[in-house]
Amino acid sequence: MEFLKKYNPQHYTYYLSKVEKIIDNHTDLNKWVKHLGTDDLLVWSKVYNHFNLNTPEFYEESALLITLVIRLFMLELDVENRLKLNNQQIKKLLVRFQYAIEMEYAIRKAEKKVNIKYSLIKD
Repeated sequence: MEFLKKYNPQHYTYYLSKVEKIIDNHTDLNKWVKHLGTDDLLVWSKVYNHFNLNTPEFYEESALLITLVIRLFMLELDVENRLKLNNQQIKKLLVRFQYAIEMEYAIRKAEKKVNIKYSLIKD
């Protein structure tokens, strides 16, 4: 989680326009994950794994991932102003993000009809 220690508000500002294109018009994690293709789920899972392993070559992807998760969280809360989140809070959001990505992939792989609603907001 060394990337998280290096991440700062300037990173958020820099990557926000890229993240907005990735999110498109989706308003929460659930809608976004459900619209992703299976290959996209694998890509995001691998990005998370590189982030978690602190792979230096994937610093930019890790910063993009953190920005994406923070932005999705803000959309779920329906707030536009920046939130002040500490590293522990961001880490929890990232774990919930990874859970959603992996669960959706597993459901698709098993070809089951399961209606799970993914959220970054704790139940």
